[in-house]
Amino acid sequence: MAKSRSSLGTVETVETNKSPERILWKAVLATAVKDALKTQGVGGWISPADKTLARQWFLFPNIGFYRVCEMAGYEPHFVKKKMITKINQQIEKEKANNV
Repeated sequence: MAKSRSSLGTVETVETNKSPERILWKAVLATAVKDALKTQGVGGWISPADKTLARQWFLFPNIGFYRVCEMAGYEPHFVKKKMITKINQQIEKEKANNV
């Protein structure tokens, strides 16, 4: 058992990377990433409003964001930092392509 410090306080955890719960939360996070970075016509369709909501979830995180990251085994601040970079890059591509 290991103690880890998070935005929600100190938590004792047993590292079970392949637990069904961990896999589920990773899938939730992966879906949000795909939605935030999806381009029209690539990998399915997403409405502009849903894409905006997905991006806002990363750019302006709430308690749900922090919990999903932690349950998936990722540090929320690291995820946010990486996604801000990716989202900004995607926005620049969309502007260049007039999407």
